Parts: sequence; structure tokens; C-alpha cells
Amino acid sequence: MKTKILLGGVAAAAFAVALGSSPTPAHAQEVTLQTIFSIPVELIINAPSREMIKEVNNVCKGKIKIEIKGGPEAIPTNQQMSAIKRGVVDFYAGAAGYYQGQVPELEALYGSNKTSAEQRRDGGAAMLDKFFQERVNARYFAEYGSGYKFLLMTKEKPKLTADGGVDLKGVSMRGTASYKALYEALGINMVSIFQPEIFSALERGMIQGVGWVNNSIVDSGWTKFVKYRIHPYFMQGGNIIVMNLDKWKSLNAEQQKCLEDTIVKNEAVAQKFFEEEAGREAARMKAEGVETVTLTGEGSKKFLQAFQDGHWKNMEKLGLSPDQVQALHKVFFDSARAPGVFSGS
Repeated sequence: MKTKILLGGVAAAAFAVALGSSPTPAHAQEVTLQTIFSIPVELIINAPSREMIKEVNNVCKGKIKIEIKGGPEAIPTNQQMSAIKRGVVDFYAGAAGYYQGQVPELEALYGSNKTSAEQRRDGGAAMLDKFFQERVNARYFAEYGSGYKFLLMTKEKPKLTADGGVDLKGVSMRGTASYKALYEALGINMVSIFQPEIFSALERGMIQGVGWVNNSIVDSGWTKFVKYRIHPYFMQGGNIIVMNLDKWKSLNAEQQKCLEDTIVKNEAVAQKFFEEEAGREAARMKAEGVETVTLTGEGSKKFLQAFQDGHWKNMEKLGLSPDQVQALHKVFFDSARAPGVFSGS
């Protein structure tokens, strides 16, 4: 009996070769992709991306497998997009704002008041994919950041102005290029540092506050120092999923479809997760003794408008023409919504 099975296998292999196909089992064709995260992998902000990877490994089993290489400890954050461009790693999951120097159009994500689904519907995802392919040899898949928002946090109780705004003149706060317009309007001294450096910067007194998103704050240990969170939220996230373009092109059509469909489907999952996580993080911060300071009236309106007015204007300083900025604004911003109002918020 064993001999018959063996001969049958040989005959089947010969028949497959004669047809021009490979006798290799389907699972041997599985392609492994390495992913890098812009901030420590275990942080809450990466939860939707981690879950997406699990789903790809399940749904696309036998076709695609994604492995996590690590975060900044594996490849420093400021080198990660170059690693994607050169094919050192295949996938990047993380902040868009770190790479506005290479793909300035990414700043539209931070100026947007639309969900990732709305951005995709209106052509935003296709636009960014074009720019990524042209500029950094990468394929843009999705935006997992429109569900979270940005806020300012300080060590000392901030001074409020007579019109209900906030006075932060001369305060040194962590920020990146995406915060620049608001910081300039408020007279904040911006200190550009990556996430892993924030704790020590607070501890050493290098900064007196932090600009960050409404999650991963307690887990990062910053509530040991920051005791006030300033509302309203003024900006939403830009957490992107991109892939080395050459690696993408090397996949067959079935692999590409399974991978892209799974990633895009999880945009909505990420949106819902972050909207719910905002409430959970606020409760955790309150339990840690962090007080919420809410701006009111005209001061609140000025605070929100200062970000929007400056943010889109600053994009011209990144090398984009006024017409290019206007084209992005048309796709990513709904002018019928007041500043600070985000769909789904």
C-alpha cells in the first residue's frame, strides 16, 4: 500500500510538471513580511495595527504572513521610512507626521476633519498612494489614526485668558511639525523629540508639557509629571500603513487582494476602537490625578481656528504650491464642519 501511494505521488508530480504547474504545496508559497512600528509595539495606539496583523495572518494564511520586527529599538524612528524605501523591512505602521519631510502631503491627514472612510471615499487614499509611490518607493494602504485626537498636557495648571482661551507663552512643550502652527500662535517653545524620549524630558525638566494623542498616556508613565489636560481636541491622528513598493509588486494577485482587503477593512475597526479608547484613557488619567481644563467661548474658538489657519498655510513651507495645498484641502477637509468638529466625534 505504501508503495502505491509513493508511486501515485510521483505520477501526480510528473503530471503537474507536464501541465506547467508546481507540485509544491500551497503553504510553501506563503510570503513573510517584516513590519516596523514607529513607537513601542505594546502601546495602545498600536492595538488596531497589531490586531490587523493577526487577522492578515489568519485570513491570508498560506498566502501572507506578517511578522513584527519591533519598534524604535529595532530601527530608530527617524530611519524607518528609509528602511521601507530600501526594502530593509516591508511594512511600516505608525505616525505619518514623522515623515512629512519626505511626503509633505501627509500633513493633510492632520488637518483633516474627515474619518478615514470619508477620506478614502473622496479620493484621499488614492492621492497619498500616488505620492508614496513617487517619493519613497512605497505603497500606501490605510489610515488608522482618524479615530484619535490630539490634546495638550502640562505639568502646571495653565493660565486662562479673559476670553476663555489659554496662555502658554514661553512654555516648553514636546511637539512635532504637525503642531507647529498652533504652537506658534500660542507662543509655545516647541521641543521636537520622539515618543521614547518624552518621559526623561519631563523628568529632567527639559519640557513642561506634551502635545500628544488621547491614548497611550498613562501606559507611557507621563501622568507622573503632567497633571492637566487641555480641551478641546484640536487635531486628529495620522497613523498610516505602508509597504515597500517592490515587495508589493512581487506578490501575486491573490496575495495582493487578500492583504489589501484585510488592511482596508480594519480602518473602520481602528476608528471605532480609538473613539471608545478616548473615554477609557480619560478615566485612567482622572484616576491618576490629572485634571481637565476646558477652554470656553471666544478663546476656545480662537484656539481651534489658530491650528486650522496655520496648519494648511504651513504646508506651503514644506514645498507644496498653494494649488497643491488647495487640492488636498478640498479632499481632506469638510468646510461645513466647524473647527474642532470631527465626524464621528
